[in-house]
Amino acid sequence: MIAAGLQPVVYDNLSTGHRSFVAAPLVVGDLLDGAALPRAFADHKVTAVMHFAAASLVGESMTDPQKYYINNVQGTLSLLQAMRVSNAIRNCPLCGRTAPALGFMMSFDGRFRR
Repeated sequence: MIAAGLQPVVYDNLSTGHRSFVAAPLVVGDLLDGAALPRAFADHKVTAVMHFAAASLVGESMTDPQKYYINNVQGTLSLLQAMRVSNAIRNCPLCGRTAPALGFMMSFDGRFRR
């Protein structure tokens, strides 16, 4: 993205990531913090979102499903809510981890496209 002239901003709680691996501006925060997300969008003039914060360890998800529900479902809903209330982000494509396998994209207005 940087090579293409875009300025990415990383928003991460660093629960499994490492600050030293981030080569872009970093906002340390949690997806469940509904006040911090819109503030980060405004502070960095965010116009698009790529969401990669899902937890994906199948074994652990079987032993601690609530952790995965909170992170994956509630975290994503919190992100979508922050995108909705942020006037900076409109018609932003949301691509899930399974989107390539299923062959669809959901636009921010909720319409599915193939």
